[in-house]
Amino acid sequence: MDGGGVIPIAFCEHLQLSSVGIQPQSISFQVGLRVVEPKTLTLESDHFICVREKVGEQNQVIIVDLADANNVMRRPITADSAIMHPQQKIIALKAQRQLQVFNIETKQKVKSHQMNEDAVFWKWINANAIGIVTETSVYHWSIGDATSPPQKVFDRHATLAGAQIINYRTTPDNKWLVLVGIAGNTNPGGFKVKGAMQLYSTERGVSQPIEGHAAAFGELKLDGAATSTKLFTFSVRTATGAKLHIVEIDHQAPNPQFTKKAVDVFFPKEAANDFPVSMQVSKRHGVIYLVTKYGFIHLYDLETGANIYMNRISGDTIFVTAEHEASDGIIGVNKKGQVLSVNVDDNTVIPYILSTLNNPELAFKMASRANLPGADDLYVKQYQHLFASGQYAEAAKIAANSPRGILRTPATIEQFKQVPVQPGTLSPILQYFGILLEKGELNKYESLELARPVLAQGRKQLLEKWLKESKLECSEELGDIVRLHDMTLALSVYLRANVPNKVVACFAELGQYDKIVLYSKKVGYQPDYVALLQLIMRVAPEKGAEFATQLANDEAGPLVDIERVVDIFMSQNLIQPATAFLLDALKDNKSEQAHLQTRLLEMNLMNAPQVADAILGNEMINIRQNLQVVIQVATKYSDILGPVKVIEMFESFKSAEGLYYYLGSIVNLSQDPEVHFKYIQAATRTGQIREVERICRESNYYNPEKVKNFLKEAKLPDQLPLIIVCDRFDFVHDLVLYLYQNGLTNFIEVYVQRVNSARCPQVIGGLLDVDCDEGTIKSLLASVTGNFPIDELVEEVEKRNRLKLILPWLEARIQGGQTDPALYNALAKIYIDSNNNPEAFLKENNIYEPLVVGKYCEKRDPYLAYIAYAKGFCDEELIRITNENSMFKQQARYLVKRRRVELWQQVLVADNLHRRALIDQQVHQACIEKSEFRLAQICGLNIIVHAEELSALIKEYEKRGFFDEILSLLEAGLSLERAHMGIFTELSILYSKYRPEKLMEHLKLFVSRVNIPKVIRATEKAHLWSELVFLYVKYDEFDNAALAMMERAADAWDHNQFKEVIVKAANVEIYYKALSFYLQEQPLLLTDLLTVLTPRIDHTRVVKMFLRDDNVPLVRPYLVAVQHFNIEAVNDAYNDLLIEEEDFKTLRHSIDSFDNFNNVSLASRLEKHDLLEFRRLAAHLYKKNAKWEESITLSKQDKLFKDAIITAAASGLSEVAEDLLTYFVDIGNKECFTAMLYASFDLLRSDIIMELSWQHGLNDFYMPYKVQSQRSLVDKIAKLEKEVKEHAKKVTVKEEAEAEVPIINPGIGGKLLLTQGPSGMAPPVYMNGTGMMPPHMTGFGGF
Repeated sequence: MDGGGVIPIAFCEHLQLSSVGIQPQSISFQVGLRVVEPKTLTLESDHFICVREKVGEQNQVIIVDLADANNVMRRPITADSAIMHPQQKIIALKAQRQLQVFNIETKQKVKSHQMNEDAVFWKWINANAIGIVTETSVYHWSIGDATSPPQKVFDRHATLAGAQIINYRTTPDNKWLVLVGIAGNTNPGGFKVKGAMQLYSTERGVSQPIEGHAAAFGELKLDGAATSTKLFTFSVRTATGAKLHIVEIDHQAPNPQFTKKAVDVFFPKEAANDFPVSMQVSKRHGVIYLVTKYGFIHLYDLETGANIYMNRISGDTIFVTAEHEASDGIIGVNKKGQVLSVNVDDNTVIPYILSTLNNPELAFKMASRANLPGADDLYVKQYQHLFASGQYAEAAKIAANSPRGILRTPATIEQFKQVPVQPGTLSPILQYFGILLEKGELNKYESLELARPVLAQGRKQLLEKWLKESKLECSEELGDIVRLHDMTLALSVYLRANVPNKVVACFAELGQYDKIVLYSKKVGYQPDYVALLQLIMRVAPEKGAEFATQLANDEAGPLVDIERVVDIFMSQNLIQPATAFLLDALKDNKSEQAHLQTRLLEMNLMNAPQVADAILGNEMINIRQNLQVVIQVATKYSDILGPVKVIEMFESFKSAEGLYYYLGSIVNLSQDPEVHFKYIQAATRTGQIREVERICRESNYYNPEKVKNFLKEAKLPDQLPLIIVCDRFDFVHDLVLYLYQNGLTNFIEVYVQRVNSARCPQVIGGLLDVDCDEGTIKSLLASVTGNFPIDELVEEVEKRNRLKLILPWLEARIQGGQTDPALYNALAKIYIDSNNNPEAFLKENNIYEPLVVGKYCEKRDPYLAYIAYAKGFCDEELIRITNENSMFKQQARYLVKRRRVELWQQVLVADNLHRRALIDQQVHQACIEKSEFRLAQICGLNIIVHAEELSALIKEYEKRGFFDEILSLLEAGLSLERAHMGIFTELSILYSKYRPEKLMEHLKLFVSRVNIPKVIRATEKAHLWSELVFLYVKYDEFDNAALAMMERAADAWDHNQFKEVIVKAANVEIYYKALSFYLQEQPLLLTDLLTVLTPRIDHTRVVKMFLRDDNVPLVRPYLVAVQHFNIEAVNDAYNDLLIEEEDFKTLRHSIDSFDNFNNVSLASRLEKHDLLEFRRLAAHLYKKNAKWEESITLSKQDKLFKDAIITAAASGLSEVAEDLLTYFVDIGNKECFTAMLYASFDLLRSDIIMELSWQHGLNDFYMPYKVQSQRSLVDKIAKLEKEVKEHAKKVTVKEEAEAEVPIINPGIGGKLLLTQGPSGMAPPVYMNGTGMMPPHMTGFGGF
């Protein structure tokens, strides 16, 4: 059902529990019927898996967080059952009848309770409650409080008695509950596992028993419905088949009625004992997920019941499932601990429904319901068709429901606006908007288009209503439209649309100034408070003063510059408000506010002198008039007092300003490190950053470590002083770390651009050490315009394995015309590491340094090192690297090219270990050129043992046409101790080219030592089919071997070999291809082939294949051999063959032994047969299928009266027997009349027989029957009399025993053991005597 490779589901394996340390035996099942409930593992949601495990002698509970599979918690807990909360780290534990709930994170007990009866099943039914099932009742236990016990909800129905409870589910509002159980079926004709469910309504307080195995609740929004429709779906498997039912519960008017659905659930033949075990409903997609015991997943549409997809997702039982919220799918755990999920694939489900299911209507609905792609063309075409035909209301519905709003565009709105309005009807555009409002929220364009005419008509109350119902998408543009009509309503729109500037403006215009600051802080908006204050001061000065005070006294600090506020007051000559504002703003008497204190005095001295006197008299401000005098005295007597004591004096008064001016007068003359340090401190604290820069740059007397640490702690807005210190005293790494970690990367640019570009390599290295973003590093490197040592930069990035980082910078420098060898060295290293055609670069570029690059290549690629050394004539290095890596061919070429005697003398010295290998390379080449093949072979045997040399050597021989010689060389090499796979493989390839007659023998001897795939390609190319088949078999490619034997039968086919190969083929289609091949090529061997294929083929398909070309007689032995499987197609074919052969004896045996065929159809064929025995078989078949009339009629036609009598007796029907008896009387066959009386003695009525005998003078033939019937009557009366007497005797004995028992039992004190019921009340009468609703069929007649 996978639609040509496209499937509508996505499958995901989340976790294998064994991989996180959970023992396989801890993932176990209950025994017997308990096939769907684990002993030790629970899954309440897609958040946690809970497993109980025993490690050594300790019991543990393991909690696996599915969001972080590595986060596995183990707790030493002993419990009978453990279930995790669906969302939180809260665990419920059960030990016998003791229930406890713990919060794992807070390590506190949430709740506990002691049950009065055993809990046989429990699970979380929502985030606040647990459902508990006992043998008799169902309880709900809330964890919202610490004391309340479980509350009884309903009693278990009698149909669930003895059943194993496997699930309990509720609707979100807890109005409907369903309890699910399974039990063994004692009915011989029923399905072996019987499902029983109890559906309970909490509002009505009644139950309904239902036969079913799995159930779920769901909701669906039907077309034309105002609210969602609540549905109940369940599945059941019986002996006659399986069904999925979908019914409505709690119907709400005026919603349309949901039509009940009952659809078949398909189970394949190999799953004859399979049944549903769990169900989930995807609310978004409206899809039912049904999982079976054997691991099959079924998908059904919730609205129509249509089957969407079915496939097997697990080879093992999936015994527990839950909703997978992230994908709106289902998640489960199978027997082997595999945690897997399945969900609808949003990208493929609609194309699958259209192409595979060919169900456009379902695709149309699902695409709209879940906003899925794939049906866009359908929607567009349907919309265009309806619009063009004038069906505007229907077109509007299509546009409104289009998936992902593809038709909800400005163009659609314009299209509806252009339609002329018919008199007496609602305009199409308003119809469109009405449908959109019913569906939900309008988008931005729709909201704007609807708002304009509504406001123009003065109906803003409609707009308010829609805003409250969240029907409109708020935007700045919508607010601007509304603002022209209602400022308060516009404010509401701006707030919802998050347009802070317009919100603040509305607050200001509405006079709600107190809300401006609160709102701005809440949304993180920074208004222009100065402009706002100016506006408010012009409109309402008294409110402006309050607003200014609010801004100045904000808890996070002043939100506006105080001096700027004073300017605004003074611009309107508001002296008194300005004074009040300043007195409040300067109440802390801060030193940095001295200039404002001065201005406060100035304005009042000029305009209100009495206020100025009060300010000075009350010491509201500190003029600090003596500071200059103190500084002058301290400077004058510094040498006598000593700088240390003077510094301590200023610090005791916390006068950083005084200390700065004092130290400034002596620092240039002092060599005391402490003086220089304190001066840097004072200058920093008084904001004299330029002076800090100067002293850090020029002074040679301060302690650099101490100053560095102080400047880092000071967190200056300008980090240039710190940069200068770190650059002068080589604290570059510390500087980069500090600036990067504090988000001051712009000062890193300042350092390398303006201070010291030569430090760029160390800066880059530091940034790499702190994992700085590559983009930032590249940008910094590109911005450096000064020169710096490129070698150092390359070294910094190379030792951190980040050479590739500087590639763009290197290429930019090279394109700029720079020819520094270091640039090209770095570029070469990058090309080598990235394998970006390094060989070409090393050969063609003349600027890089061969010695440097060659050294870099030695451990990475010796051949590249060889190229570099050869280019730079680095003789010693080249000889060393070629010797170390056995690159003697390259060494020989280089020596020939160099032509230096001293080099030859160096490599040919007697004590050179590599001398022989080098000579072999030179001599071998020379021998080939001179055709001295004997010597060439001697040298070649020392060369071919090196696998890397073999390919080039063979090409050299082939290029010169020396085929026999290379074959001879490789054949000789087979016996070498160092012979490797390449020698055997290359010899095989050469045999395929030049000596194919030798290949098979070679392969049989050495197939284990050749590279089979490589030789397969060679044999294919050489058309050596027998050898190809041989290799396929040896390589376990049995599918290809079988195909090759069939395709090249003339050369490669052998019957015995083919039989051995075909049974090992993995692709079953090859079996049927083989049968077709044998039918065409080797029909006499077909039966032999079928014998070996019998366990592997589909017999129905095979029979159909041979029936198609009327070749069934060829496979008669096969039909006989497989008839014991009782397959319909086999039985039909074999029976037809027997009919054709007129073998009625064998045919009778066949139809009696194997009954899987259309009995009636075969009988109707046989009753027209020319031969009597075949017509007799027809009557026999009619009898087997209870077609008594047809069987007897056929027997009467052929005067087979004995068969007719036997059939009538077998029918067990008086009517049939009496009809045949009458027939015998009518034709005057007295012997058959007598035989009927004997054969159907129990079926015939004596009065009818007596009448027939009397009317037709058959008393002599009737008399034996009469005697026997009279005897039978006497026996029956005697038996009845005996039973009556025995019963009467038992009654008498019982009455006598009761008469002897006393009225009150003296052994219990004379008290009666009867409990008095309610006085004056009749016992309650229930519908079926159980207090519950009577059972209904699965059509849900009771709801």
